[in-house]
Amino acid sequence: MGKEGSTHPLATIPWLPTPTRNLRLRDSAVFKNRYSYADFRYQEDLERLMGSEFEDERTRLSIQDFKSFNKAFPFYIPLPHHTMSVHGIRETGLDGQYWQVAAQFLLSNKAPGPSIWNNDLQSGHKPFKNEKKSQIIRGSIPQCRRPEDFLFEPWILIQLPFQPVLLHQWLVAVFVEVLIFEMEMSEFYNYPFPEQFKIAVSELDITLKALKDNLGFGFDWLQSQAEAACENEIVVGDLVEFTKMLKETLAFLEFRFSVGRAVIRALKKLCWMSASQSQSKLVELEKTKTAFDERNFLYNWSAWREIGDVTVFGSSSERLVSYETDLHSKLLGKNTYSTHCRSNVVIGNLIKNFSPQIDIIFFMFDPTCCKLVQNLRNCENATTLMMIRKEEHGILGSILYNKMKVELVDACDKLGSYLCKVSKISPSTFFEGKYGDANDIDLSKIMCALSKMQDTEKWELQNLLHEVKENILESDGCCPYFADGSVKIASDFEARIKRVVYETIADHYKIKEFGNEKDEKLREWQIGQYLLPCFVASFLDLCADISVDESTKEWYMRFIDELIASYEKFGFSRSSDACIMLEVEQCLSLYMSFNYDHSSMLLRHFRRISHALFAEIQSDTAIAMQKVFSCFDQSISSPVGDQPAPIFWQWLLLDFFTRVREALTSTAPLGLTTSLSYEEKKDEIIDLIRLIFVDATCSYDVFELDPDPVQLLRHVLVFSFEKINAQASAGLQLNILPPKFKLARDENALEKEMKIMSERQILSIAFYLAMKLSKRAVFKEASKSPKQLFGEFDTAFHSYLAAGNMWALKEYACAFFGNESKVLIDFARSNAPTCYFLALKELSVDSLEAMSFPEDYWYFPIEHCRWCGRVDSAELRVCSECEIDTKYPTANLYCSELCDVIARRKIHSDEHDRFLWHQIEKNLRG
Repeated sequence: MGKEGSTHPLATIPWLPTPTRNLRLRDSAVFKNRYSYADFRYQEDLERLMGSEFEDERTRLSIQDFKSFNKAFPFYIPLPHHTMSVHGIRETGLDGQYWQVAAQFLLSNKAPGPSIWNNDLQSGHKPFKNEKKSQIIRGSIPQCRRPEDFLFEPWILIQLPFQPVLLHQWLVAVFVEVLIFEMEMSEFYNYPFPEQFKIAVSELDITLKALKDNLGFGFDWLQSQAEAACENEIVVGDLVEFTKMLKETLAFLEFRFSVGRAVIRALKKLCWMSASQSQSKLVELEKTKTAFDERNFLYNWSAWREIGDVTVFGSSSERLVSYETDLHSKLLGKNTYSTHCRSNVVIGNLIKNFSPQIDIIFFMFDPTCCKLVQNLRNCENATTLMMIRKEEHGILGSILYNKMKVELVDACDKLGSYLCKVSKISPSTFFEGKYGDANDIDLSKIMCALSKMQDTEKWELQNLLHEVKENILESDGCCPYFADGSVKIASDFEARIKRVVYETIADHYKIKEFGNEKDEKLREWQIGQYLLPCFVASFLDLCADISVDESTKEWYMRFIDELIASYEKFGFSRSSDACIMLEVEQCLSLYMSFNYDHSSMLLRHFRRISHALFAEIQSDTAIAMQKVFSCFDQSISSPVGDQPAPIFWQWLLLDFFTRVREALTSTAPLGLTTSLSYEEKKDEIIDLIRLIFVDATCSYDVFELDPDPVQLLRHVLVFSFEKINAQASAGLQLNILPPKFKLARDENALEKEMKIMSERQILSIAFYLAMKLSKRAVFKEASKSPKQLFGEFDTAFHSYLAAGNMWALKEYACAFFGNESKVLIDFARSNAPTCYFLALKELSVDSLEAMSFPEDYWYFPIEHCRWCGRVDSAELRVCSECEIDTKYPTANLYCSELCDVIARRKIHSDEHDRFLWHQIEKNLRG
């Protein structure tokens, strides 16, 4: 994290103004004066809290949870991304920004996934570090600006039962509309109105309660999915009940965004400004608290203030048990931030409206009035304390602020209503001019508009599916001709993407019993939905770039065709936990990442594919794509001790990159054979040494180091010496380590040695020590059955795990180290005795014959005779057979012709024969 104020932007409700000020989260109403010790029932609780830093620690953890949840919430991205409109996403994301938008949404949806929704907050758990999206987003991000666009979009609605994060976004957006509706209803709950309008007002009251019940159902649905995610399960509830919730909610939203606001204003005008108001019997509508109002979940700001745990989405059957009473008054007087003094304006207007019937003295001495005034000021104070600074506000800040506004509006109306009552003045006095501009709609038309909320069938999910299907253009699914032009090609690609995504979603509605059928029928489609249109948009960008030759544009068209065809032909991969675990067992890279939290092999695979793709495009169009692909890499690479990305996200990326690789292989077969640079090879060797060293030592500390050769060698050396020292102590051997062993503890002396050595020599020693210590113990399960391998890195490590002759590992390592990584005996003795200590110790024996068999030992960093071990020969000669067989991975050295002949007769010719068979088998597999 950077300095305060430099963090990436947080998602809020983009169409809702977000009043913020420079108020730190810790000082907000959510956490300010958080606990009241007087409310504790047992003295020991009080003593325990007062005698420790418990409160500060719990508050710190709660603030951490608050921030983590805010960071994980996705932006309300522009609608074209959801609808897969290629031209739309280009218009909303200039200069390739659409890649960033899509990637951020996927990271928020899938990288933490529902695993971010632990069962309880404030429980001291280590939250998922969802900082990866900060690598993508710079400055503002394009967002959806109209609530109607998001709330009614069929492509979004048909996904809701199966995509928890998208459903969460949708429920929050609905929640905002319900809060605004509740504020509009406040006057009906506080002021008496003519009895003739009771049916209409009651209908609105019933609607509000039903909406809250439906929101409760939606959050119950999410809670069940959150709990299932903790067990790596997938839960899909009752679709009939879900559809009922959706239909009722959408019917209200349709009313609200069409005539709803006008109808409510017209009804208020009739209630308090019409002539009938003074002639009719007045009635009152009591506002009752629903289960949703007292729900124990993170969108209830009182829940954050309790010592008990906060359930993420709560349960409709569980209400918050609060220890705090008169909370707003506890905040009053302790606020160091000045309020906006709206209450003074309100009170001043009330005095003006009700004078001379009520004067200022009444406000000061009437007990009920004083209490209502105090409550108004307290609510305003608490609302002001929800104006959290922009860097910490986020979605939680938006919802909690608007919940406070509901209380503030209610407090204002309660005071006004009381003044009307004691002064015996009609509420119309207070409302004079407030609704004078409202449309004149008679009661019959109002009732007609309200009755239309009962018409919910148009929002049946099956009807929405049909609507989506009808709007997808026809496509024959064949690769288009480049001569057709980029616009027609892009349109055809878009139709094909929509078709395959639609068919996948529609298949989910055919599943009868999710619990029994999920392993075969559940699919995850969002990678294709949000990334494939970006490829097509980048194709249009590429075609618009006059600096790019036509052959590259045509190749990219064929690449996209192959990529889309992969999904058309094979569909989206099965995404149940059981299916993913089957993939884990079949892919070595995924196996290592899942079982040992080593994602380096997976990352190498992704990066090679990415580099090959960018090398083929070679234009500015690839820059935005490259940043996003790099961010995907970062999303699964986590230091030791951090919570790794869920295996579900790793599997998704593996599936995606595998399809990209296959599309590249079909259209640019030489793309994936591009030679790596020295730096890339060095990084791979460092990763390989780390993996082998972990296997040798069962210690994961090496992965905490920076990928620096000097750091790596220092760590391996220290461990090696400690192991030798422990063995010597156990055997009661004295002075086994020479005086120069102290150099391993002397940083300056060790640095001096390493400065003389080349980088390849440093890595050579580290590789030798890792191999020397290795017993292939930790990763033995990974080599029991054949695993899918991707590239030389995977193949080399699997060769190591499978032991035997390790030809693939020899080829891989020797291609990097070469002869220049080995040193002469005089150099080792004089210039780097600590670094080469183990090798020098081995050379002190009379013969190296015990090390001559490849399954025991094959890499040695000091030049020596392969057969007799002699190091002081005037000239070491290369094996005559190795000179002929140029593909043989190691060049054996001998001090004499006799050693050459003996070695070839006894072992070395057989080694060449085995290597030949290895080459034949590799060619057959390739």
